[in-house]
Amino acid sequence: MRSFIAIELDEAIRRVLAALVAHKPPRGGVRWCTAQQLHVTLKFLDQIPDATIPRIIEVMATAASGIEPFPIRIGGLGGFPSPQQPRVLWVGVDDPTRGCARWLSAADSALVELGIPSERRAFTPHITLARSRDASGVRLLASVLGSQSACPSSAKTVERLTLFESVLSPGGVHYRSVATVPLATG
Repeated sequence: MRSFIAIELDEAIRRVLAALVAHKPPRGGVRWCTAQQLHVTLKFLDQIPDATIPRIIEVMATAASGIEPFPIRIGGLGGFPSPQQPRVLWVGVDDPTRGCARWLSAADSALVELGIPSERRAFTPHITLARSRDASGVRLLASVLGSQSACPSSAKTVERLTLFESVLSPGGVHYRSVATVPLATG
């Protein structure tokens, strides 16, 4: 099962972010995300055996039990690896209490024991809006970053984390919630 652990966004936030890209042309070099695909990824797990799922949910819950609900603010556009050569167009996530990073730190060693490697890159919470497939896509995303005057800002309190399965179909990828775990209740 191809999967990841994420913060699910409220419907209102997804609608606002989807509206940012709704008027963008469907060009071959860019794959734009739909509203239902928008989330904050905490940990990409890649292909995991079904037998590992209960242990992953246990790790998620154990790490979440030490973290109380925390605020995040969504806003500002950026690109990975750089705004000048973006392969990914994203909306930033401000996490003033570092709740995302604290959960990741609490879960990482147990996930490594399950065969899921630590991320080598620094963790940057974000919401992916689009991915470029080729050089023309990179140019289009750079143009979007250069021309987008503002990105609406939204706030949310994170109260739970979700394990998602990434399901490929002829109509594209969609995400199915496998399990949800609550953060500490104080």
